[in-house]
Amino acid sequence: MMSETESLMCYDPESAKIVFGSVKNAVISSWDVTLKHLVDWKVFDKIKSTNKCGELIGKVYALNEKNLREIGFAGHKEYTGWVIPDPLCLMCYLFPEIITHIDVVETSICVDGLGRGATICDWFASYHLGNPQKWIRSVDQAKLEKLLVQIVEQYQETN
Repeated sequence: MMSETESLMCYDPESAKIVFGSVKNAVISSWDVTLKHLVDWKVFDKIKSTNKCGELIGKVYALNEKNLREIGFAGHKEYTGWVIPDPLCLMCYLFPEIITHIDVVETSICVDGLGRGATICDWFASYHLGNPQKWIRSVDQAKLEKLLVQIVEQYQETN
C-alpha cells in the first residue's frame, strides 16, 4: 500500500496517522536518504544527452539545475548533486537490491500541538507509539547511478 503512495503529513496528519496505523513494514525513503544519495552531475549529463527520454528529464530539472550545481541544495555546498527524491523512492521499489541498509522502526504521526504533522520514529522501541516500518538508511550509490543510466538508455521512441 505505502509503496505507491505519498503522504504530505504536515497538511493532513490525521490521514497520515491512519495510513501508518493500518500498515506494517512499509518501506520508506526519507528526505535524509535523498540528501545522502545525490546523483553525480556526470550521470545527469550523460542521461540528458542519451536520447529523447533523457532530454525530457533534463528539461524537467532545468529550472533548478544551475543553482544545485553552483550553490547546492538550499545553499548548502555539501549538497551539490542531482536531487531525486521521487525517482530514488521508485528505484528502491523497482530494484530493492540497491538498498544496503534498512532499520525497522515503530513509526507514527503527531496530530496535535507544535509537532503537528511531524513523523515520530521510536528508534529505540521505547514508547510503542506506532507500527513497525522499514526505513531505508542507505543504498548502493554505484548501482543506483548505473541503473538510472540503463533505464534511460532502454527508452525506444515509438511512432
